Amino acid sequence: MNFPWIETSWPPTLCGFIFAGLVAGWIVSIWSESLLLRQLPEWSPKGQRKTRLLASSGTALLFGCYLWLVCGFQNQLISEVQPSEFGRLCQLVFQLSLISLLVAITITDLWDYAVMDQMILVGLAIGLGGQCLSGELQMQHLWIDWNAEQIGIKGPDFPLWIDQYRHLHGLAVGLTGMLAGAGITWLVRAISSKLLGQETMGMGDVTLMAMIGSFLGWQPVLFVFALAPLTGVVISILQRALGGKSYVPYGPFLALASYLVLCFWSQLWTPLRYVFGHPPSIIGVVGGAGVAFVLLLILLRLYRAIPIRESARYSSEPTPADSDHMIENHDVESRNRQS
Repeated sequence: MNFPWIETSWPPTLCGFIFAGLVAGWIVSIWSESLLLRQLPEWSPKGQRKTRLLASSGTALLFGCYLWLVCGFQNQLISEVQPSEFGRLCQLVFQLSLISLLVAITITDLWDYAVMDQMILVGLAIGLGGQCLSGELQMQHLWIDWNAEQIGIKGPDFPLWIDQYRHLHGLAVGLTGMLAGAGITWLVRAISSKLLGQETMGMGDVTLMAMIGSFLGWQPVLFVFALAPLTGVVISILQRALGGKSYVPYGPFLALASYLVLCFWSQLWTPLRYVFGHPPSIIGVVGGAGVAFVLLLILLRLYRAIPIRESARYSSEPTPADSDHMIENHDVESRNRQS
């Protein structure tokens, strides 16, 4: 994204993004708390204050890094997608909305092992609605011949309908991303549950990937799926090193992978673009990522079996069978919830 007003006023713009991140983090933390308090009435005010502080500072950091990488280093600039300046501005706001939603979902998933339906519905409404209304929010088009040389956005192999029906194309991008994200995650969930003999992922992770896909489209969501095992390993190691719980929800893995795809899209897409013009190669990439994700789930099951000294916060650590129903040494009555 190239904005002349950012180049001429970089420090004030960066400060503005950081301030916007503080405000957005504060808002989504309050939203998350309101949803959590319905499930955890005894949640302490101290926990609420800590959550607001971490959410605000963390979102400010994410916004600042996003501006630096995406606008400063042009990390989303690819030859096929060239929206108008107003379209780029809309895309900027659109993607920052996704980051804010991912922060909110991470909060509830870490505290209560739950991806809230209310957040997913809001995200889907913004993702699909924004794609349709603008028609210029996609990170990559629905389908063109990526194995042919492109001359700007309207090269010889660029389908004319994409330019003529931008709003319809935007909706198609959001819908295919939603279906790809949900479908692949559901398939991995089914296979891993079969192999391990128990449910390894909740439907909340499936709906989360559907929401992410509605914002990003089907090609970026495949990268999210491929990167999630790597982010899962890193987060798990950090969490154990910090003395945290041995049960690790998958929502933060998917959220971090999505953020990395946003910030390094051109570096990820450019060397692999030709794979997406060859359907057998796409199947191979998806299959390899699926195998990696199943292996991650198996490793995390073994990881949970390793005894560690728990902090008071997690002294009544849930087992994989009931981890969705216990938190802060408090037995929550069994209920049908998402992990």
